[in-house]
Amino acid sequence: MPNPQGAGKLDRAATTEHALTIMRQLNDTIDVLASIDAETALLTRKCVIKAIDQLLPLEERPAALLHISIENLGRVRNSVGDAVSHEMLRRMVSVTFNNLPGNTIKGRLGDHAIGAVVRLGPHDSIENTARKLRRALIRTQQYGDNDIVADIRIGIALWPQDGSSGDDLVRQAATAAVHHDVGADNITFFNRTASETLARNFELESGLRAAIKGEQMVLHYQPVVDHRAQRAVGAEALVRWNHPTLGVVGPDQFIPIAEQSGLIVELGHWVLREACMQLRSWQDQNVSISHMSVNLSARQFLDPMLEETVTDVLSETGIDPNALQLEITESVAMANIEQTLAVAHRLREMGITMAIDDFGTGHCSMSYLRSLPVDVLKIDRTFVADVDWDLGKGAICEAIITLARGLRLSVVAEGVETRAELDWLAGQGCEVFQGYFFNKPLDAEAFVSAGLGTPRLSSVAAE
Repeated sequence: MPNPQGAGKLDRAATTEHALTIMRQLNDTIDVLASIDAETALLTRKCVIKAIDQLLPLEERPAALLHISIENLGRVRNSVGDAVSHEMLRRMVSVTFNNLPGNTIKGRLGDHAIGAVVRLGPHDSIENTARKLRRALIRTQQYGDNDIVADIRIGIALWPQDGSSGDDLVRQAATAAVHHDVGADNITFFNRTASETLARNFELESGLRAAIKGEQMVLHYQPVVDHRAQRAVGAEALVRWNHPTLGVVGPDQFIPIAEQSGLIVELGHWVLREACMQLRSWQDQNVSISHMSVNLSARQFLDPMLEETVTDVLSETGIDPNALQLEITESVAMANIEQTLAVAHRLREMGITMAIDDFGTGHCSMSYLRSLPVDVLKIDRTFVADVDWDLGKGAICEAIITLARGLRLSVVAEGVETRAELDWLAGQGCEVFQGYFFNKPLDAEAFVSAGLGTPRLSSVAAE
């Protein structure tokens, strides 16, 4: 007679085994799905790295990873929608497949980046391969009513010299794509020095926010000297970063990073407030500095909150608006003429003095210069150096001085370092100067200790 209890155990065992089989199949399916990017049907970044680690060491041939970045994919998505951006990405994948060998490892490396591992033969040229691929990718294609050209940048990392692991190779190729400005046709090979620069810049950017909010940023002041009165009549505020581990970091290193990250507006606000507070303090001490010059970046000048920020700072510090001189470069002034004129006129109505810095290095139209409500032209230091014997620089400086006189503007010569340069410029009618001949930029205490801003300039440097 059959044992119903034993049969029940067998049924449960069969059911359990069937359930385990289904679970294994489900897990296999999940693994497959997790390894494939749903939008492109390419391998995911994780799987590309795994494939590089597993497959490349098995072959003796060198290889290269192409990091193909579709730079305008996000702009297309924001402008004409997800459907078009998805179709654009799909076509880019198709073109990549059609222009590379069939056994190439291909995957999606980021939101707007795909990657391909190309194995190199003895006569292969990876640069020619990348250039051919890029030409195919940037051909104009029609998407509905839109003709779109893909903005393609390709970074290249070589295996094994640029990275012995998949993770290293993917990161190095992405780094090369970021440094597209050094590559021909937006095709750039990984460069270790560039990578170290990128890592340092990332470190600086990470610390910049804390530095602005903390006490790491300091201002130094370079005197603006009236040669006839033999004294400093103004000061230009120049920012420095006292980094806790790197020491003093110059503005040439962190200002471009602040521009790119958008921190320049916050940093500029701090500089403006700190400089005006210092001028207030000097005025309270009877230091005879008539004005403070503060540089504005392009982002600051076009910031819709600029006038409100300036108003708040003037109100907080109590300085006369005429004592604040805001400086923009010639290139900033010419970037958007209508907006420049509107902003400059509003600042001028507040009583602010305006100056064009580094004059002569840009392409400022004379007709626009006549319309700009500016008070001062500052001759760029590249024209001042050796002006006493360089005929070309002399002609440029003389022309700027004559132009300023004709437009009834003041003129300041920057970067004066020798008595000969000073005498030559003074002989042409220039009366106000900046430069190491008088003093390097100093902190506020040293500025006063050096006797700057007093009726007699006691710190004129020896030749």
